[in-house]
Amino acid sequence: MISKLVKPDPFSFFSFEIKKEVMTMFVSHVLYRVDNLPEAVKKLRDAGFLIHVPGNLETAFHAILWFEKGPYLELIVPEKSMVFPKWFMHLTGYGLFVKRQRKWIEAPQGWCDVVLESYVQDLKMEEELIKKHGVRFKQFRPKVKNEKGQVISWWNMAIDDYDFPFIVSAYNIDPRPSSVVHPNGVTGVDRVFIGKQNLNQSLFQDLITNESWYELTDGRGVQTVSLKGTNLKIEEIL
Repeated sequence: MISKLVKPDPFSFFSFEIKKEVMTMFVSHVLYRVDNLPEAVKKLRDAGFLIHVPGNLETAFHAILWFEKGPYLELIVPEKSMVFPKWFMHLTGYGLFVKRQRKWIEAPQGWCDVVLESYVQDLKMEEELIKKHGVRFKQFRPKVKNEKGQVISWWNMAIDDYDFPFIVSAYNIDPRPSSVVHPNGVTGVDRVFIGKQNLNQSLFQDLITNESWYELTDGRGVQTVSLKGTNLKIEEIL
């Protein structure tokens, strides 16, 4: 279900209000920072996971563990993913994305962020909520070609709060595969454990409610991810 913007009485001077009884976002995926992507991919494949690597493994900046349902997991080498130089991004007003990426680069190997995704192909409702909380944000729209040559686009949003999850819109073409079978029997993510320390819980709960894929716990940032069908932990494999 999707939250709805509700227009006020035409004679009212109040701005739009957002119904909070249904959610606007869900846990899309979790980022795991690695130092050596080919080595990490080999370890996970040896542990019985199917890993999708877009392009050449030696030069790729990410790899994905898809599941048929629920959040997916993305291994990233953030140093490789900068398309434009930092000075250019700052000059053109995209400094919030540079700061977010710096957080990933400076993090030790391990879980470094969680991503929330909207149910629609824009972030207009999320903009309204974030503005109500007085938090700065910036958006841009990446476009990439998939292996079928189709152009996939979506909106990215970085907010001026680096303990808060990264935000994306729904994709114009859902990249998630319809069928995924991992040889080790893992069927998906059971829970993403997110630390409450420094988390803007009020904004978080406004954006994502009635969601079963996460659990707030002690600590700061993503603490761990439990998987369905196994006691394996990604961080113990890597």
